[in-house]
Amino acid sequence: IEGLHFFPPLKGNIAQGYTASHPAIDIATAQDELVCAVLGGTIVFAGWSDEDGYTVQIQHPGNILSSYSHCQRLLKQKGEEVKAGTAIALAGTTGSASKHPQLHFELWYNGKRLNPLDYIKF
Repeated sequence: IEGLHFFPPLKGNIAQGYTASHPAIDIATAQDELVCAVLGGTIVFAGWSDEDGYTVQIQHPGNILSSYSHCQRLLKQKGEEVKAGTAIALAGTTGSASKHPQLHFELWYNGKRLNPLDYIKF
């Protein structure tokens, strides 16, 4: 995936970085800030879980998957095609793991989690 241009999912500060026990990043942001697709692809999940709240997952070409959790509202549905930079959700505080407006963001390649900070400038 070297050389791909990833669109930042939203503007905000990194509230929690990527570690072995937290293989994702949390981005502090304003309530209802637009959350955007980092690459073009297909929405493979758009739904709810008690821990992560409203979540969107996008399958991108090249076996890349991005996941966006704690959204306040989803703007896309499973099966929809999106382009890089397309608004897919609004940031929020949904799910039991969220206390402040934030985006829990995961990046996967070939089934393994990656540190998004190695690929995306926030």
